[in-house]
Amino acid sequence: MTPATVLSRAAGPLVVGQTVLVNSYTAADGSQVATLVRSVNLAQTLFMPMAVR
Repeated sequence: MTPATVLSRAAGPLVVGQTVLVNSYTAADGSQVATLVRSVNLAQTLFMPMAVR
C-alpha cells in the first residue's frame, strides 16, 4: 500500500482480519502495489454444484 491507495469503506469500516478485495498491479521491481482496497460483507454463502457431462 502507498499513500495513493484508495480505501473504500462502502460495505463498512476496514478492520484487522476483515475480508477485502484488493486491486493491484505488479511494479517494475516485481512488487505488488495496491491501488484500491474495498471492504466485503460476506453475509451469505451459495452452493453451486458442478455439472458433469
